[in-house]
Amino acid sequence: MNKDAREDRITYAKSLDEFEDQRRWYSARSSQFKTRSQRLDLLILGCGALVAAIPVLKPDGPAHWTDFAIAILGVSIAFGQGAQRVFRFSDIWPEYRLASERMKREFRLFINGAGIYKNSNPDDHIKYVEQLEQIIAEEQKIFFDDHRVDVANQSDG
Repeated sequence: MNKDAREDRITYAKSLDEFEDQRRWYSARSSQFKTRSQRLDLLILGCGALVAAIPVLKPDGPAHWTDFAIAILGVSIAFGQGAQRVFRFSDIWPEYRLASERMKREFRLFINGAGIYKNSNPDDHIKYVEQLEQIIAEEQKIFFDDHRVDVANQSDG
């Protein structure tokens, strides 16, 4: 592929703002959800460790601050686990990251005339848009399939 053709492809690909916006959204949400998942996991681990360690500090006798601390930590663990289950940060962020990375890969293949774009032809622009749409559709299918399972599990319980 000559330099002008590559520049034309770059210009075309960058003109598709909706796809770049979508890719940036996937990337940002993936980072947010990963951070939230890790923070919740650390909260749960920390509270669990403290629940195991605090009873050592309790003297014999009536209720003590350690009893209240253990109760609060237990509630924090339950809340953290519930939040992980409801918001599914740890399940969703890899899906968003995968979609973002696949969109970046498709961009590189397209502008360099590689992969399915190897034999440069006029339909490559359409093929590129279709590939990006397919990536988004696959991510959304995963999302909706996962939520259908969640809804079915909730109605069974």
